[in-house]
Amino acid sequence: MTNNKKYKYIFGPVPSRRLGRSLGVDIVPLKTCSQNCIYCQLGVNAVTTIERKAYVDVALVAAELKDKLAGPVQADFITISGSGEPTLNSDIGRLIDQIKEMTDIPVAVITNGTLLNDWQVRADISRADAVMPSLDAGDEDTFRAMNCPHADLTLRSLVDGLMAMRKEYKGQIWLEVFFCDGVNTSDEQVAKIGRIIKGISPDKVQLNTAVRPTSDKSATVVSPEKLSAIAKKLGFNAEIIAGFPATAPEKLDKADSDRIVDLLKRRPCSIDDMVSSLNVSSSSVEEVVAALESKGLIKAEEKGGIVFYVLK
Repeated sequence: MTNNKKYKYIFGPVPSRRLGRSLGVDIVPLKTCSQNCIYCQLGVNAVTTIERKAYVDVALVAAELKDKLAGPVQADFITISGSGEPTLNSDIGRLIDQIKEMTDIPVAVITNGTLLNDWQVRADISRADAVMPSLDAGDEDTFRAMNCPHADLTLRSLVDGLMAMRKEYKGQIWLEVFFCDGVNTSDEQVAKIGRIIKGISPDKVQLNTAVRPTSDKSATVVSPEKLSAIAKKLGFNAEIIAGFPATAPEKLDKADSDRIVDLLKRRPCSIDDMVSSLNVSSSSVEEVVAALESKGLIKAEEKGGIVFYVLK
């Protein structure tokens, strides 16, 4: 029996390119972030912030998670990520402690890494099993072009924080590098990024690109061939993360529309993405998507020859 109860702060489990089946935890309001990355799927030109506070009551989050875990849940990780930068929530450490008390499922924190130069942030997330920060630039100009950070942030502060985290943290650090063609893909830029990665010494280097629709149309996808060439130049056994694992379909139920809308609130999805995320058949998804589209609730956008659906 599947628990289809609607939650405010918990989503999934959904297939993740990096974490297997990920049970997501969202602890900041939509687009509450220290950056406005050009490849963000949540919109651009939001007001950036570096103020840490209790944006979301983690007691409510923990209560939802406890309820979710009371039912049958197949998850490889509980992932703190979602609608913005999770380390902005000053209670993230307390939440991780509570998660650790209620389950043995490993905890991952997906972060842009900009606040890791703060020792308190590093201490707060130190009990997570994996920290997954980002590095998208090799110099200050490219950092500002790619990530559009808060005015008080610099590439140097980001790198210093990443290096301090590596020195202090005993868990896994999986570094994501997001490439947009023509912005950070030159040989010079790749070489600079490679030198920074060497200093950080992460456990994994994972390369990504704008395969989904983005709010900023200047975020151009890098071809698989070019991304493979970049991976070879970088070294570090860099891996390209793309696509979702296939799962066996099951029948959809009456909560289909809500489940699909909930997915699209967090990112654009293709039909295949929805099939994998919801563990359902493509014909069932197509029927629900068609109904949502006819009601004007969602719309289709093509990117790289793939049709993605987004909320209107």
